[in-house]
Amino acid sequence: MLIKVEDKDKTHLSLCDFEEYDNFECSYHAKLLFELNLIDGYISKVIRVNHPDDFCIKELTWEGHEFLDSIREEKIWKIIQNKLKDGSISVTFEILKSVAKKALNEYFTSS
Repeated sequence: MLIKVEDKDKTHLSLCDFEEYDNFECSYHAKLLFELNLIDGYISKVIRVNHPDDFCIKELTWEGHEFLDSIREEKIWKIIQNKLKDGSISVTFEILKSVAKKALNEYFTSS
């Protein structure tokens, strides 16, 4: 989602711009990205039973750009995946950001 927001060629994205994904799952992930302050926009306040909430994503926030930049490089993403591979622990977003920063640092200091 973050990459699609970064690459958007119009003023905003909404639920209909993510047709390739399940609407409920997409709406849920948009809510999480808003809560994490990675994207700017809003969730529709219209109450609809058995329908996913629509949203309007205007842009990435500064934190969204920083996070996306920290995991964009494929080598960095593989380092992160390897560090978290075993999956036996829950990982908060703060831990993921920390691991991403450390992996990025390791990548640049070893090059």
